[in-house]
Amino acid sequence: ELWSSTQTCMRLALEKATEKDASVVVKGIGLTNQRETTIAWDRKTGKPLHNAIVWHDLRTTDIVKRYIEKGSRDDFRECTGLPISTYFSAVKIRWLIENVPEVAKALED
Repeated sequence: ELWSSTQTCMRLALEKATEKDASVVVKGIGLTNQRETTIAWDRKTGKPLHNAIVWHDLRTTDIVKRYIEKGSRDDFRECTGLPISTYFSAVKIRWLIENVPEVAKALED
């Protein structure tokens, strides 16, 4: 039942995204049971591309500052329910893309 509901959720999210923009391309899917701990895997080997970034890691502070300078701390609240902060997994993914060449390359592949 858990896997089935996960698949349904992913399918509905993709349908909703492509209704708004038919050119949407999914480059990755994240599943979690640890909330904001973030990791990227090689899709061919299944091995991690870098160590996990845990929920309380602060190396994303500069990225958060950049987003706040461009807008507001609440710019993402409507779609995520969260204010932008180092806790937010999206900034951890951004950090991985900017700082781990293997992750950036995986996006291109």
